[in-house]
Amino acid sequence: MSWQEGSGSAVRERLAHAAESLRLCCVEALRRGSWLTPTLDDCRVDAERLLELNASGVAAEALLARAELVLRTWERLAARPGTIGRLCPSCHTDTMQAVARPGRTVPFRGVEVEIPESFIIPTCARCGAESLDPATATRLDELLWSAWSKRGG
Repeated sequence: MSWQEGSGSAVRERLAHAAESLRLCCVEALRRGSWLTPTLDDCRVDAERLLELNASGVAAEALLARAELVLRTWERLAARPGTIGRLCPSCHTDTMQAVARPGRTVPFRGVEVEIPESFIIPTCARCGAESLDPATATRLDELLWSAWSKRGG
């Protein structure tokens, strides 16, 4: 039985829609630095390959179920208010939130330098651990260098 016959065409249509949704969600997950990004992308690749091969039957239905599950998982992660979709490196929960607050200082070139209160650092709502991704760390280094220089560094 080919994709075009019977329920196979309906599964193919749903799988094509899922592949496109996975692509869009993967881009957003990558932008957010989500721990779910590799799973979204792997599922997208599998769906696109299966569509190219015109495979049908149990394999197609199983992949469709997997795609729908990972998409629902992403929707729940993306919908959580304040969370950024990353696992905490300390307690391994997905409760990282974008936090900006006054009173944070860090040692920089031998002195304590205050982090601007508007600077956002991903912080775990459960254990309080802060975690910088490379882009955020680079921005923070630039701010710290500027603050250190103004002190007469």
